[in-house]
Amino acid sequence: EATFGWTAGEAIGRPMAELIIPPALRAHHAQGMETFLATGAVPIINKRMEVSARHKKGHDIVVEMIIGKMTLAGEHYFHAFLHDISVRKEAQRQLEEKQQLLDAVLDAIDVGVVACSGTGALTLFNRAARELHGLDAELMESTEWAEHYSLYAGDGKTLLELDQVPLFRALSGDTVHNVEMVIAPKGKPPRFLHASGRRLVGNKGESLGAVVAMNDVTDLKDSEKRLVINDQRLRAVTENVPAMIGHVDQNETLLFLNSAAASLVFQGENKDLIGRSLADAYGDLRYTQMKPYVDRALAGEKVIFERDIFIKGEQRHYHTTYVPDVDALGVSSGFYAMAMDITERKSSELLQAESEERLRTVTDNLPVLIAYIDHNEIYRFCNATYEQWFGVSPTMMIGKSVEQVLGKDIYELGKEQLKRNLMGERVQFETTSMINNQLRTVEIVGIPDIKEGQVKGIYVMTTDITDAKNHEKQLQLLARSDALTGLPNRRSYEEKLQEAALRAARSGKLLTLMFLDLDHFKQINDTLGHAGGDEVLREFATRLRLCVRATDTVCRLAGDEFTIILEAITDSQEAKLIAEKVLLSIQQPFLVQGAIQAVSTSIGITCMSADNIDLAKLAKQADQALYQAKKAGRNQFHMIARP
Repeated sequence: EATFGWTAGEAIGRPMAELIIPPALRAHHAQGMETFLATGAVPIINKRMEVSARHKKGHDIVVEMIIGKMTLAGEHYFHAFLHDISVRKEAQRQLEEKQQLLDAVLDAIDVGVVACSGTGALTLFNRAARELHGLDAELMESTEWAEHYSLYAGDGKTLLELDQVPLFRALSGDTVHNVEMVIAPKGKPPRFLHASGRRLVGNKGESLGAVVAMNDVTDLKDSEKRLVINDQRLRAVTENVPAMIGHVDQNETLLFLNSAAASLVFQGENKDLIGRSLADAYGDLRYTQMKPYVDRALAGEKVIFERDIFIKGEQRHYHTTYVPDVDALGVSSGFYAMAMDITERKSSELLQAESEERLRTVTDNLPVLIAYIDHNEIYRFCNATYEQWFGVSPTMMIGKSVEQVLGKDIYELGKEQLKRNLMGERVQFETTSMINNQLRTVEIVGIPDIKEGQVKGIYVMTTDITDAKNHEKQLQLLARSDALTGLPNRRSYEEKLQEAALRAARSGKLLTLMFLDLDHFKQINDTLGHAGGDEVLREFATRLRLCVRATDTVCRLAGDEFTIILEAITDSQEAKLIAEKVLLSIQQPFLVQGAIQAVSTSIGITCMSADNIDLAKLAKQADQALYQAKKAGRNQFHMIARP
């Protein structure tokens, strides 16, 4: 009666098929009953099954069923025990969806995560770990890990011993925190990492294995920027990153603390702190300092502040955020506290806690966009960063299309990649657009959500990489410039000579190359010292730039060796005029270290016609011409012209 909605009076005497068998299954049911009543033998007797059944109100439910049989007076009967498991099946489905979301986020982050069982068998090897090693997890003894996965000490040369491998240390009970190591697979550049991990222990103290997070800090050596994204599965990792996490209720009672918050802020253990009040845990002085921030958070305000904390006698600077714990009605029941050590500017992300609410709290405070988009390009999940970037709240985004949320212009930039993503391809690309009235470059990663061979949607993560791109451009500029004079260096000279040759071929003009040396520069260095010599080189470079046209290029190759690339020259006489101009400019006295210094230069010149340019011969002739100018007494130029 409770399961199917029929009373006993309504059910007794009616065909069972009309009551609880779904219409689509009734023919099959009738055939089975006919066989059973005739023979007493059907394959489902005494077997536990999950089947669909029809409720009186017309909807289907899932039941678990065991059928038994009995025979009386030669006739066959059956009896069934049924249990409604619809709620359990729905809970299973939700759990699987949540696990898939967490797995997708785990594979999207750029932190390598490796885990093993209590027996040392590798059980987790996320995408970043596979990319770092160039390998997947394999079944092997832990003694083989270092050699197989190319694990080296911080020097990049010493292969790790077993007791130095972070995952083995964690499995042995050590808490590993930011251990330097190098992964150097053959044929791939080495990657410098900070490894953190810990042993995983069950409720009864049994060893469940260990987990290690490997943060790639190769680029951090130059840019100090790396973002780590985590999920609930990696709770052990959050215990080892420089982030402190807590949860406080409306009565200022501690509900949750990670080990970093417990040991660093309150200098105690979780078991002794959970359930205590903030005033009791902080002490009078520190509680008075924190009280204004606590009151604002309990009033429903998101509070962000920075402060210095003395930890074990060392002053550390922390960036702290209080996020109100607000229910659907807008009532605050407490707040979440997160503090990150920014003393060394090492970024780290907070992992999800065990519930959906904690996952939302963490992702909403990450400076990246995280979203789930279904196969119709409709948002089904997004974090609060969308509001910071585009001014659209997550609640308003759910149920809307990508184009509606981002606008047509931004949508068009990624439209093709989105289509490929929804066809099952993992997509990663960069694009530039206006965000908060600023031109920003972002990296977008899209991971298809594939179930039963069909793409149900995609997980999308967007990271602002503008600063990294700008830094990369600066490095490229420095790599092509001479640090002393600011002129293009040898590498840039070779590129610019190639470009000039192409332009000359198109224009039909001559390509002219000058090689210049400072006369007796060694004597200048010996007399004035290297500081004085550097001053002469800088002034020499300045005068060369002033002697040539905007279309010409002055380069410093090395020491006192300089070149000038002359473009759009119609005849060799023009080159000679420029060379004479250079000689006259350099002959003017140099003021070096407060004293007058005479300086001169020797110049070798060569020209080639546009239809007969050989850059190797061009450079060789310019060098030979320079040699002839020096041989003739220096402070002059010599030209070798090739038609």
